[in-house]
Amino acid sequence: MQLTLRSEALPHRMISERFVVIDVESTGVSPRKDYHMLEVGAVAIRDGQIIEEFTTFIGRGKDIPQDKGMPQGNTSPEAKLHKLHSFIADSVLVAHNARSEVDFLFKEFADISLPLYNDYICTLELSRRRFPFLRNHHLDTVAHYVLGDRPDRTKLRRAIDDARLASRVWLALETSNPLQDRMMCIGSM
Repeated sequence: MQLTLRSEALPHRMISERFVVIDVESTGVSPRKDYHMLEVGAVAIRDGQIIEEFTTFIGRGKDIPQDKGMPQGNTSPEAKLHKLHSFIADSVLVAHNARSEVDFLFKEFADISLPLYNDYICTLELSRRRFPFLRNHHLDTVAHYVLGDRPDRTKLRRAIDDARLASRVWLALETSNPLQDRMMCIGSM
C-alpha cells in the first residue's frame, strides 16, 4: 500500500461520491508491531454534508489499558469490525495521516478475512502541500489555520471527535481549492 498518483478518471467519479472521514485510536503507532485499534470514529459525507456517523470501541488483541477508560461492551470486536466494514463499504476514505489509519484498518480487516480496496485521501499530505509554512501539520494546527478556531483539546484524541474535526478540515480544503492538490494525495489499496 502506498500513496500513488491516480488516473484522471477518479476526480470526475468523486463529484457526488460518498466519503468516509476516519480516525483510529490504537495501542501503538504501527499495526506491523502487533498494535491494535482501540477505538474508531467515522463520518460519512456526501455533497459536502455530513450524512452519518459511526463510532465504536474495538479493543481487539491486547486488553484495553485501564487508563483509557474505554468500555468493552457485549459485542465482540469481530462483530464491531464487520459493522465498520459495512459502514465504509466502497466509500473513498479520508484521514489525517491516512497511511497510518488505513494500515490499521487493512490489518484488522485482514485478520478477520475482510477485504479493503478503498481509495483514500490524506489531509496531512494535502496540508503539507498547501501550507508548508505551518510550524507543524498536526490536525489541530491545520484546523486552527484553515477554520480560524482552535479546537477544544480536551475532546481531541477521541476517535469520533478527531474524525469530525478532520471532516471539517477536509471540507474546508475541498471548498477552497478542490482537485488542485488532491491528485498527488490520493492513495489506493
